[in-house]
Amino acid sequence: MAQVKYKLAGNCHGQSMAPFINPGDKIYIHKYPEKDKMSLGDIIVFIQDRKLVNHRIISKKNGRFITKGDNNISPDKPIAPDKIFGKVLLIKGQYGSIDLETPLAGLLKYFYLFFSIATFIVPVFFYQLLHKIIRGRRFFARLMARSKQGAA
Repeated sequence: MAQVKYKLAGNCHGQSMAPFINPGDKIYIHKYPEKDKMSLGDIIVFIQDRKLVNHRIISKKNGRFITKGDNNISPDKPIAPDKIFGKVLLIKGQYGSIDLETPLAGLLKYFYLFFSIATFIVPVFFYQLLHKIIRGRRFFARLMARSKQGAA
């Protein structure tokens, strides 16, 4: 695990990040991360309409972050750095844990980033078909557990 300790934890309620983050999953957040250390594919928590939202960074433009829920078709409005509350480092849910600071999670980040961006290019019905195929969050959690066992 990285040197950063979790500063905050919270439960998720919506479907916008499914299947990567599901309703009822607990996310652990590094509060107020360094904005220059956030990269494409990272999941951030930000303030939007007086609510905390966790979505994936898909682009950076003019000093603002463009985010999108993995399960949403269109991106959010650009987010100013001062609206960012934190960066998600760990997800715990009924299917297991995903530590987003591991190399394997880095690959998953780009995999989901690709499909998140693909919604701008690929017709909606084709995206939905691909999305159903990759709904294997259970598979990713098991893979993470196996990689931890192999490392021990």
